[in-house]
Amino acid sequence: MKANPFPIGPPTYFEGIFLNYDPNAFGFFYCKISVPSYKLHPILSAHIKIRDNIRSIFHTGNWEGMYFSEELKNAQKYGYEFEILWGYTFQRGFVFKDYVNDLYNLRLQYPKSDPMNLICKLLLNSLYGRFGMDGSFINTKIIAKSNYLEFERKYKEGILDLIDLGEAYLIQFKDLQMELRSLSDNGRGMHNVNISIAL
Repeated sequence: MKANPFPIGPPTYFEGIFLNYDPNAFGFFYCKISVPSYKLHPILSAHIKIRDNIRSIFHTGNWEGMYFSEELKNAQKYGYEFEILWGYTFQRGFVFKDYVNDLYNLRLQYPKSDPMNLICKLLLNSLYGRFGMDGSFINTKIIAKSNYLEFERKYKEGILDLIDLGEAYLIQFKDLQMELRSLSDNGRGMHNVNISIAL
């Protein structure tokens, strides 16, 4: 997190094989991917829908998906071929360098038995873990019974729980369409918690 660059600044949209113009392009590219079927240990994952669930698989053959430029450049070393269809380029920045340095230096000022040492450690470890979190969270909504049928038509397959509150329902659900969009375009609409009341 400290030593590697991350995308910063406003994105620049492009179409076509941008690497022909800028071989050091840094960003997220939607590509056609091809990997030989004899590849024993594929390294690029793809999200696919199996029944009602989204799964990450590492397969061979051909498919399309959105990938980080550095991930593609690494995969190329192992026989992957890709055709870039469109994407977004960014500037590079070391956005976590000061954060990591400051917390690490603060941690060194306290013995391991001190709570401040533990807090610094947890904040440092959480930084990396936060980037690996699944953005697929459960939504909670309170909705008037008179509006329920319309809601059910839209979210029927994602409804997990329904609690009768008299004039309204408390509903827990997953927005499956939003999850599919988030997986296909690198996180648009990602959220941690979505609680709303519509009476």
